[in-house]
Amino acid sequence: MKLHYLFIVLIVCCFTISCGNSSKKQQTEVTTQQVNPFEMVFKEACEKKETLYDLIRKDIIKERIIREYSANFYNKALEYTVFAYEIIYKDGKYTAFGSLTRLAGTSVDLIYDPTSDLLTVKIMEEDRLVQSDGEVHYNTEGWHMGIDEYKNDFGEIEKREAASGYMILTKDGEGYTELNQKDFMVVMRTYCITLWTDKFGGLEKVKDIRIKDHDSGIIYNISFDRPFQNEEKRWFTSIGVYMFGENMRKFIDTISSLENYTISIRSDYGNNVIINNPENFNNIKDVYMKLLENQKELDSLN
Repeated sequence: MKLHYLFIVLIVCCFTISCGNSSKKQQTEVTTQQVNPFEMVFKEACEKKETLYDLIRKDIIKERIIREYSANFYNKALEYTVFAYEIIYKDGKYTAFGSLTRLAGTSVDLIYDPTSDLLTVKIMEEDRLVQSDGEVHYNTEGWHMGIDEYKNDFGEIEKREAASGYMILTKDGEGYTELNQKDFMVVMRTYCITLWTDKFGGLEKVKDIRIKDHDSGIIYNISFDRPFQNEEKRWFTSIGVYMFGENMRKFIDTISSLENYTISIRSDYGNNVIINNPENFNNIKDVYMKLLENQKELDSLN
């Protein structure tokens, strides 16, 4: 009877151990299945002190960037990751950074949060945000984008130039005497800005151009290269300036950085044209970048 009892106890113990081992095996299998292979790539790359240059060339990373963004976006990330830095794990997230040059402006930032399995990739191209389709979408609202064509004596087009224009117009007079006068007109090409007003007399010249930032109180004195005067119009004269090179660049950078500002154009006769917060004028940097693209396309047709 005792032997029979011991035999039953032995069977029960073996079954319990077997079940316990099976349970542990199942738990191990579940744990193994729960390991995120995407996270493992980041973990291993971080342990090996790899950089973004190495990371985005891994198939699993490449495929996910293409799936969540686009192939064009991935190619730009690849192109702009020349100088890359080690992957860092901090505050539960993996971060990696790369750039086209050691200078700021064109870069790739990658962040992966394993808790939410969220991958974020940010590409900057010449300080402009690259969208998911891999392109920079420039805001040219309020500007007229066009093409100037120059023909020879035979009517053949010898040169095409991308151009853009911005205008604030007022009307003086009525009926047949009505004059459309430009308070403020800017024509921009890739190499030059021409700025003028029709509100001065024919003998006047631009004395200075000032911009006041109402948020900071700073007043910028705008440098220009030479005066502009167009006397072709019968009823009034266009008086303004040309800006090239460094002066053009500074003007673009200043305007594009402001939101609440006033432009003053003053003549040597003491007359003044005031432009308060011209709508969409601070799109000027986007417009210039779009001009460069348009000119590049025109040049490829020649």
